Amino acid sequence: MFFVSCICVISLTVLFFFYQNIVGALSHYSYNTVDERRFTLRSDTNFFTLFSRNASGLPSTLVSELESSSWFDRIQSFSLVEIPVLAKFSLFSFWLETDIPVFSVTDSALTWAVLPIGISRSMVDFYNIQFAGSSPMFPKVTESFLLGQSVKVTFGASKIFPSLSHIATPIDGSIVRIGDDFPGFWIVIPESVVKKKMQETWYALAAPYKIVAYMKDVRDRGEVEEKYTAYHPEFDIDSIKKTQEKIFYLRSVFLGISFFIASILGIFFVFLLFSFFRERRDVFRIVYIFWLSGIRARILTLAEPIFLLIFWGIIGSILSYFVSSFLVTRWSIELLNRGISYILLPVQVSSIMVIWISIWIIFTTIIVILEYFWRKKSLMR
Repeated sequence: MFFVSCICVISLTVLFFFYQNIVGALSHYSYNTVDERRFTLRSDTNFFTLFSRNASGLPSTLVSELESSSWFDRIQSFSLVEIPVLAKFSLFSFWLETDIPVFSVTDSALTWAVLPIGISRSMVDFYNIQFAGSSPMFPKVTESFLLGQSVKVTFGASKIFPSLSHIATPIDGSIVRIGDDFPGFWIVIPESVVKKKMQETWYALAAPYKIVAYMKDVRDRGEVEEKYTAYHPEFDIDSIKKTQEKIFYLRSVFLGISFFIASILGIFFVFLLFSFFRERRDVFRIVYIFWLSGIRARILTLAEPIFLLIFWGIIGSILSYFVSSFLVTRWSIELLNRGISYILLPVQVSSIMVIWISIWIIFTTIIVILEYFWRKKSLMR
């Protein structure tokens, strides 16, 4: 019967293992690319309509206005290149040639190369999670591996769509930055280079689609939101609040499930405890016949169930530690095979002890209450 406490400790430890790692991963990946000073301005144009010739973007004067303001720094404007672009990547042990969408970015965001190229961190994370390890040809990639890789870019050429009648001269470049500000699943090229190459194709660069900037003082958020409300400002600090809300709901779910498991096992324990005391009526009769009271009576009626509760609780705590270690080892390998480098957190011994002590206190209280009930019932006979 008292093995129920062992099962309860193991169940809650496993549940706590998943809870703390989900919260840890959520916090890590949410806060990793978040800066409370960063905000984004976007045009009214839906992203998919950017490919339309009638699409409108942000005013070209907006960038100059932001740059002249004392409120901001690190201002980066992004414009979509609306013509085909063919990129040839020198990755792994082969060249990968493919059509790829391109954004231009303010020149100051990319430097240190004849053609500096940037890619988004979300693009790298998506590749590592979804594709890395699926084939020996697609191993996991790190930032240090990608930086410096060669890329040959040809504006106006395509392997999927018809190429333009005027194709720009191919230009060699290299990846110099993996940025949190860059749009996902695109490559980013300095604006001056993009404009020059698009002139060769007889096309012009479209108006900026979005602008990413950083506030020098986060307390200016209210003024920024009011002044640029027409450009739909989005603040990273709102993402932090959303993550905190997710963690709060996750904690509520964890507490709810924990209470449910403890309740079910507690009810099961009570039923078994009734049987336990019923089978030991003779002990209560001895207490009644010899008029035992105080410590001696408590020893006769409570010593055995409390000892067994402690014994099985310790067994459950030891097994919980090994189960937690097994889960860390097993799932860490699985995550690494999928290209995810997040380090799982084992359940600390102190946390297991807190779980065991909490269960011990609850079950001991139940034992004492039922013992009092059966003792009174025996005295009434």
